Parts: sequence; structure tokens; C-alpha cells
Amino acid sequence: MPFSDVDRSPRSDLLVDYLDRAAVRTAPLRALFRELLGAGPGDVVLDLGCGAGHDLVDLAASGAVAVGMDSSWVMVGQSRDRAAATGAKAVPVLGAGSALPFAPGAFHGCLASRVLQHVGDPETVIAEVRRVLRPGARLVVFDADWGSMTVDSDDDVAVAAFTASVAGAVPQRRIGLTLRRLLVQAGFARVDCGVSVTCCTSVEDLRRLASPEAALARAVETGLLTRDHAHRWLAAMTARSEEGTFWATLSRIVAVAQA
Repeated sequence: MPFSDVDRSPRSDLLVDYLDRAAVRTAPLRALFRELLGAGPGDVVLDLGCGAGHDLVDLAASGAVAVGMDSSWVMVGQSRDRAAATGAKAVPVLGAGSALPFAPGAFHGCLASRVLQHVGDPETVIAEVRRVLRPGARLVVFDADWGSMTVDSDDDVAVAAFTASVAGAVPQRRIGLTLRRLLVQAGFARVDCGVSVTCCTSVEDLRRLASPEAALARAVETGLLTRDHAHRWLAAMTARSEEGTFWATLSRIVAVAQA
């Protein structure tokens, strides 16, 4: 999964472009995250895995003291450029979620959007977030349950191979499903979770979640499908897309927890 190691990607510019386009599509959802976070003017908030800085500059625009952290030099640079271009008072820094370089109780809130699915040890990251939040502070987490992906198709074998290959490319493919348990076990209180279902009505929509070509290539490489079977299934899905009957879904979890 490229977002798990951006700095080693030969086309990190494509990852940034993806985030730029996704930020436009998800603007209402991102506004909901800020509302759930409830940060007021002057509150110090952490954007964990700040990526290209879209949420970071929006948090700063709301009056918060926005600190972003990402494990990628590329993304930290993008966040700095975005903050400079918009005049946002935001501070992006390089660091790992498993060892946050902040004092205990340093933050009034934390946003972690589409981050935990990419880390090696989500329990440690969640514990670190709990440490740097002051009592009563909120954590808002948004992440997918990649094991929940469905595709309407008459070919159950191909669907199973495709969804397994998509999920298999994500380090923490079921993080959305386990999120509530992990937050409770980390000592967070009042953990509330809701489901946001992403619906795809075309193959192009599906590509915004995962590349069907790449997933099917992995399915062929691992022996889940023959090359001919994979080609025929993608052709059938493309035909459904063109006739307007394509349908696929993915469940994403929004969790709000209190330190």
C-alpha cells in the first residue's frame, strides 16, 4: 500500500494528487470530524498523519493551534507548503505515531483520519495518543474496515479473490472493525462509533478506493484467479459500469473517544 511508505514510492506525486482530489470529495465528512473534535480557539490539537495538510490548515482556520505529524518527509513538506500558501498557523513535524515527541497532556484534541490502517502497531499508536491528550480531550478516528468491501457480481469466486487482494494490501485491514475495542482497552472513555458507507456506482468510483487492476494482478500472482478469469470478471464489471448497474460498498468507521 503506497500510503504505508510514501517516501519510497516512485510516484509520490500521484499520492499527493489523490489526497487533493479526495479532500474535495470528502469536504462534508471532514467538516463533521472538526465538529466532533470540538476544538475551540486557542486549543492545541494534533492532526496525526497529517498527509498533505488539508485537515491541518482547516483546523488552524477554525482558530485552533494546529500541530500536524506525519512519518513521511514528502507529506510534511506538502503540509508546510499548504500552510504557507494559505497563511495558516499550522506546524507540521516529522515523527512516528508509535513514539510521539510531545509531553503528556499536551493536546486538547486529536484527529487521526485514515492513519491506523497503515501503521504496524495500532495499539502502541493509540496508547501514545492517549498519553499526549489531557483529561477530557477528544480523539476522532476515521478508518476503513477493508474486510467489509462488497461488489455486486454473479461471480462469487472472483469477488472473494478481488476483495481479499484489496484487503491484503493494507497492513491493518480490519482496523475499522476492531477500533472500538482498541480504544476502550487503551483507557478511553465514552467511545462512540458510527459507520459511514462509501458506495461506488462505477468502476471509476471503485478506483478511488482501490485499483481493480492492481488487486486482480495480485489475485493472479497468488493463485486466487487465473489471468483469464480476472480479465473476464473485470470486463463484466466494466460492462455493468457502462450500463449503470455497477454497485460496490466499503464500510468506514467514525469513532469519537474521550481521554
